[in-house]
Order: sequence, then C-alpha cells, then structure tokens
Amino acid sequence: MQRSNRAQRQRLILVEDDVDLRQGLADYLRLCNFTVEAVGSGSEFHAAMRKASYDVAILDINLPDVSGFELAQSVSSRGGTGVILLTARNSKQDRVRAYQDGADIYLSKPVDSEELALAAWNLGLRVRRERQSRLGNAVVAGGPDGAIAVKGASVVSASMKEGAVDSNGGTGGEIPSPGNSIWTLDRIRQVLDCPNGVVLPVSGKEAIILETLALNEGTRLSRTDMLKAYGTNDDGTDSRKLDVALGRLRAKARDAGVELPIQIVRGAGIRLLETIKLV
Repeated sequence: MQRSNRAQRQRLILVEDDVDLRQGLADYLRLCNFTVEAVGSGSEFHAAMRKASYDVAILDINLPDVSGFELAQSVSSRGGTGVILLTARNSKQDRVRAYQDGADIYLSKPVDSEELALAAWNLGLRVRRERQSRLGNAVVAGGPDGAIAVKGASVVSASMKEGAVDSNGGTGGEIPSPGNSIWTLDRIRQVLDCPNGVVLPVSGKEAIILETLALNEGTRLSRTDMLKAYGTNDDGTDSRKLDVALGRLRAKARDAGVELPIQIVRGAGIRLLETIKLV
C-alpha cells in the first residue's frame, strides 16, 4: 500500500467569503500537495485555529464579520504562522497597513492561483525553518512538488521530488503514479466513465479540460495552454475561472468516490497521470 504523506504536508488555512473562489483556490492548493482548511468567516477561522496549527494563513480582507487586518494581527501576535493577505484593495495605505498588522505577503485580486501556491509554499518553508531553529529539530516541509527535509537552512533530502521512491516502493504522495486504468470521456453524452464503474456527468467546460489533457497525455501543459483551450485569456479573472472549474470537477468526482488522475506540477503546469480515451 502506498504510504500517505499527509502528515508532512504544509498546512494552510484559507479564509474567503466568496464560496466559488474559496472552493476553487482550496482545490487548486490541495492539488499542489497542501493540506487546506477552507472557511468563510472570521469566527470560523478562530474556531479552526483553536483546534489546529497552520503553517500559513491566507486571509481575505473583506469578510462578513471581521476585517482581515484584524485576523492578521491575531495571527502575528501568536507567532508560528505566516500570513498572506488577499484583497481587491490595492492602495498604498492598505498595503502599508497590511504589513504593519503582520502580513508577510500582500496579493491583489484577482490572484493567480499558481503565484499564490508558490508564495504560500515559500512562506511555509520559511516558517518551518524558523520553527526548527527555535526547537533545534529537523522538519519536513511538504510543498507543491512534494516533501523536502530541511535541517537548519540546508536541504538534506528530497524524497518526494518527482520520480523519487520511498521505502515502501511508492512516490509517497497522495496521487498515484500513472497506471493501466482506462478512463473514457464521451463528448456527446458529456460523461466520464471511470475505471471503478462510476459514470460522472461533466459540463461543457469540464469536458474541455479533460479533452485537452487527454489529447496531450504525458505532456505538462502550462496554465497558458490550458486557458487557450478553455477559451479564455491569461489574466487573473479568467485564470480564476479555470481554477474554479477544475475545483468543481474534482469536488464532483470526490463526491462520487473518484480521484481524478490530474496533477499540478509546481512551476510546470498540469499533467494527466492516466489515459483518458475520447469517444
């Protein structure tokens, strides 16, 4: 049985009141090998923080019950968690206040999901290094392309890099390596026939995502390539639409007990792990 690396992954908490954006970002970050707790309000955030610790908090500023600035202050005062603020507000005054309130990174909406994932991973790695320097123990930081063992500021092993094999003979990640399972996308009926017998209905946009990946099996497609196939532009708003569609597709599959063979490769794009036959 393949060993799970969930305990070693970086842990994020995402606070965003826009349901579609929250779901899209959370699913994308999970594809990038993060463990994500996604909530929609300040009260839910505080409840989650009382139950668990997180490497990075990603906070929307305009929340229904509290300001993201206040949450940033709360997180900063506790220490041990990095802070990324997301907002459509981009004035110098807001940016200065964000950093004064303890934000490590300030990103303007519409945010590019890949940029957010890389920013979160780098910040989480720094947080874990600082934690390790205080505790004097090695840590393992799981990021968008796997787990990297860190001692002090030096990388001492990288068992989760692409192609690496763990002690059980697997890659150690949650997503399996390409196998012999055959998936079938029926473009007329707009359904995906899964290897376990599940017939998954897909929307037109979801079918485009799957068809594009199927036609480029074994190739890492960049975000720009996917957006062109999706019929949108490579800007923040359209990029978010792609992330939301991909997130909904994965959520729909999970609800049906299916894990789609799609992997986000950090800094490289999206690839298909198993064959999807087109009919």
